[in-house]
Amino acid sequence: MARVVFRDARIYLIQWLTKIRHTLNQRQSFNTDKEHLRKIVRGMFWLMLLIISAKVAHSLWRYFSFSAEYTAVSPSANKPPRADAKTFDKNDVQLISQQNWFGKYQPVATPVKQPEPVPVAETRLNVVLRGIAFGARPGAVIEEGGKQQVYLQGETLGSHNAVIEEINRDHVMLRYQGKIERLSLAEEERSTVAVTNKKAVSDEAKQAVAEPAASAPVEIPTAVRQALAKDPQKIFNYIQLTPVRKEGIVGYAVKPGADRSLFDASGFKEGDIAIALNQQDFTDPRAMIALMRQLP
Repeated sequence: MARVVFRDARIYLIQWLTKIRHTLNQRQSFNTDKEHLRKIVRGMFWLMLLIISAKVAHSLWRYFSFSAEYTAVSPSANKPPRADAKTFDKNDVQLISQQNWFGKYQPVATPVKQPEPVPVAETRLNVVLRGIAFGARPGAVIEEGGKQQVYLQGETLGSHNAVIEEINRDHVMLRYQGKIERLSLAEEERSTVAVTNKKAVSDEAKQAVAEPAASAPVEIPTAVRQALAKDPQKIFNYIQLTPVRKEGIVGYAVKPGADRSLFDASGFKEGDIAIALNQQDFTDPRAMIALMRQLP
């Protein structure tokens, strides 16, 4: 019996000691956790204190640094509205309305019908236009009373009080008794006229020449050709040429020589003024030399 009691007492003692040790372990663990919690709370406290101090310092700095400027420029909340506030708004609206947001309106102009030019009547003067020469200053060969004369633009005809108003390729405009009249190239001259374009060698070089001569080269009689082949200077036995000058050479007055064969073959009439022959422009001083080379 005593042995059983002793065994139970020993078991009870072991259990009691185990409980005491377990309790001590729990207290030690609780103390450790409590110490850690205390450190965390202390750190959070100092962090919050640092943040609050920084905010207070920043607010004080802004207050002392910018209070004067804010007071000077900030309008008062109780300030009455400006008297011209309504006018200013109207000006803004007007300024906006003046902006061409979608493009400026362009009214379509109604085309004005130009009056048709009045046809110029042909002159009734007893004159004939035989030829037209274009150069630095255009000239017209006009026959009056059977005699040919070269006229420049702005000059007055010898037999009539008519002024050369304008010189064109196939007609001349005359101002006679306050009216503009047209003098067209004679039909016999119009059928044989040829226009030769030239390259300009200077600002005053000619651009074109209207020739009162056959568009095809003149057929020189065989006897004349053979004679000129031997002696080109004999051309003056067939045709006599006299330069017609008016601010430079404008042509050559032609007359028949002792032998009229070449004169008649060329289609000239006595007293005519030759402007060109065989596509050689006589207003060019070099044309006569070129013509002499073509004769043989």
